[in-house]
Amino acid sequence: MSKAHVLEYKGFIGSIEYSLEDNILYGKILYINGLFTYEAQTIEELRKEFHSAVDDYIEFCQEQGIETCKSFSGNFNVRITPELHKKASLLATKQGLALNAFVYKAIENEVLSYEREVSTVYQYMQNSISTTMAIVESNIHTQVNKSISFSLFEDEVQYSAGKVTIS
Repeated sequence: MSKAHVLEYKGFIGSIEYSLEDNILYGKILYINGLFTYEAQTIEELRKEFHSAVDDYIEFCQEQGIETCKSFSGNFNVRITPELHKKASLLATKQGLALNAFVYKAIENEVLSYEREVSTVYQYMQNSISTTMAIVESNIHTQVNKSISFSLFEDEVQYSAGKVTIS
């Protein structure tokens, strides 16, 4: 399963996997008690099958009178090498932290770092699109009644029927 590719629906998360042998996409609802799977030929079909699996899971849980989501307790075991365990313990001690607090801080920093990275990429994309649109708009206004040329942007911008589409 690829780390970056998941489906989300009604608060549930599903995997996206591919079978080369069967030439099919498939997945399962993650973080639940039980196994609910789905499969399809295309991503769009897989998304629909995932939604259907989630709806079926919710209905099943309601009929059985059980909780729908596997809850996270906040406790889990981490398997690391003895050397890394030693280094983490020493660093935690130097920082005046218990090992659990040190590990909590490390995980929190990694999660926050990822969230900042995603936010930065999103902001960069928004700025790039805004800049490109301003340039395109400027070209449109300066070339009124002339044949409009987007040769500088032909790989990024398509103009058709009064709409500008960024690809």
